[in-house]
Amino acid sequence: MFFAKVSSRGQIKVPGEVLKAIGVGPGDKVLVQLREDAVVIERAPDFLELEGFLNKGPSLGEERRRMAEGIAKHVLGKE
Repeated sequence: MFFAKVSSRGQIKVPGEVLKAIGVGPGDKVLVQLREDAVVIERAPDFLELEGFLNKGPSLGEERRRMAEGIAKHVLGKE
């Protein structure tokens, strides 16, 4: 267990051991969630890990295929 002090600006410093344990470092983004009476800090997922997260729309692969097809049609003048 670790303790952190809240600054006058409402900030806390997360101990390095905690950051290392969740795999984040300088410049990384984290998710901060309020769950009942607790704050949960998690490593933000990589953009590509979010594919299908909402189960809406085409997959990333399908989007890439459609984009490539559209570019090819444009370049060939067959729009």
